Amino acid sequence: MTVFDYTDYKKFTNDFIKLRAHNGRGQYLKLSKVLSVHTTMISHIFKGDKDLTPEHAVKVCSFLGLNELEREYFMTLVQRARAGSSELRTFYNKQIDGLMERSKKVGERLQTKHKLSESDKAMFYSSWFYSAIRILTSIPAYQSKDKILNIINLPNETTSNAIEFLLKTGLCVMDGEKLKNGPTHTHVDQNSPLVYKHHLNWRLKAFERHERLLPEELMFTAPLSIGQKDIEKVRSKILNFIQEVKAIVDETDPDKMCCLNIDWFKII
Repeated sequence: MTVFDYTDYKKFTNDFIKLRAHNGRGQYLKLSKVLSVHTTMISHIFKGDKDLTPEHAVKVCSFLGLNELEREYFMTLVQRARAGSSELRTFYNKQIDGLMERSKKVGERLQTKHKLSESDKAMFYSSWFYSAIRILTSIPAYQSKDKILNIINLPNETTSNAIEFLLKTGLCVMDGEKLKNGPTHTHVDQNSPLVYKHHLNWRLKAFERHERLLPEELMFTAPLSIGQKDIEKVRSKILNFIQEVKAIVDETDPDKMCCLNIDWFKII
């Protein structure tokens, strides 16, 4: 579901909220706080005959996590709803048609890249959630923007911008209505500073998870003393284990996202 599937901003907003967790319970209250208005006013707008002001509409766009083109479209829908003459409505109708065409052309351009530019690599590895969202799109239960918004626990705008980036770079693609992994590769050289950032991102997530660890999950840290001749033996076993995990992952039918961090290094 995208805003371009709608020509009524109220219906889009109501449907968007219904798709949130628990059928959108509490979302209108959150929206009233974002707009600094009473919940009664929210009801008059989205269930009645009042319209958003442009100032409020901009804030609703952020609440809904709309990207730049989606914002422009949403704002134009609001302006058309507020129009006081048929001539002005006709003017906005033409703008709406043009924005719909632009959205289709953007969709057609999305999958032209197969290798990330250096600036795109820097963006991708700047935070954990770019990688996390891309991994989620490999899980059938999360192959839509709405489902990712519900599960990722980030501001809607942040998630939407990340998805837009993944689509723009070919890291994800739209396959019909499904959001899936794209053909673009994310490989960086092991000596790249971006590798450090990638390791840091996911080790920080491990620290965050520690206090909420489930019985089936595992964290293990073991500083130890060992003979020089056995260091390579341990490293070899770890590499074999990684290959075993990779073989399992290659054949799995994914329904969960997990993280495996492994370190083996000398202190002295």
